[in-house]
Amino acid sequence: MYKNLTELVSHLSEKTLFILDIDSSLVLTHPRNETILRLFAQSIKATRPDLSLLLAQAKCHPFEYGYFAALERYAPGLDESTTEDIRQYWKTHFFSNQFLHCDLPHEGAIEFVNLLKQKNFPFVYLTGRPSNLMRPGTLQTLQDFGFPVSDEILHMKPSETYVDESFKADILNQLIAGYDNVIFIDNEPRVLNLVTQLHPQVNLVFVDTCHSPNVTAPASAVKIKNFSEFNSLLRSVIS
Repeated sequence: MYKNLTELVSHLSEKTLFILDIDSSLVLTHPRNETILRLFAQSIKATRPDLSLLLAQAKCHPFEYGYFAALERYAPGLDESTTEDIRQYWKTHFFSNQFLHCDLPHEGAIEFVNLLKQKNFPFVYLTGRPSNLMRPGTLQTLQDFGFPVSDEILHMKPSETYVDESFKADILNQLIAGYDNVIFIDNEPRVLNLVTQLHPQVNLVFVDTCHSPNVTAPASAVKIKNFSEFNSLLRSVIS
């Protein structure tokens, strides 16, 4: 395991594979969450005008996990039935192709992946997005944002019922075969913890944006806030 980005970059070679998470790593999802909350507000305008008015103003902030903080700010104390209605509406729309264009590329992320391509470092995308619900939109929006992408390097869950961390840990044996060095980049400590448990040879980079509550990333992971420092180091690498 590397102590910092400088050490990590100094050991890169043509036998290094980068494995890249998407949501809350390469792209930030708060605009998607905000759009969905406001659409829910529109959907209940006739039946619950007071709540509709509150949620129509909802703003989701960068680095907040999901929509929960926004809901608490704009409509605190909702009953369980309403909370569940919102959750189901959010789940249906978040895990779809329809609103992926609302996402915001994370600082330095587009340049980072393009530098990997320019420097001839192999990379793949490994995402917890379910392929059966989100593959066309994922390919299209990554391309539209300026990320180099093809169907062959995009690995997605086969269905929404597959737990993210289990899927990613399970597929790693297939992805890392033939590589001497693997850099695994993800924002979710649950994923990073399972990967380091099952694949201790894999080097972890923790993108410290937002993640599920009550869990911490492995101490061995190199932590980054965005990709700016990574890019500065990569630019000096001779391809």
